[in-house]
Amino acid sequence: MAAAGRRGNQELELIHKLDETHDEVTKLIQENEKQLSDEDKSNSYEQRINTGKKIAYGQRIMLRHMFSGLYLTFNAKKVSQEYGCIRL
Repeated sequence: MAAAGRRGNQELELIHKLDETHDEVTKLIQENEKQLSDEDKSNSYEQRINTGKKIAYGQRIMLRHMFSGLYLTFNAKKVSQEYGCIRL
């Protein structure tokens, strides 16, 4: 009988831990969705501001794929095979 009681307590503890983990994951997902929304707003704003302007050397630019609507990103730490270039 005591073994069954301990097993029930262990199951309750596991359920409680799963609930806490679920809450943490849900919170992280909500934070990521907010960050995504903020980044989309920022990208749209920057695109509206810079549309039609000439590009100057050294200016940061954003390249957006026409069909998917996604932005091209690069990692400045990865260098291309060609001298002085960055891999996209």
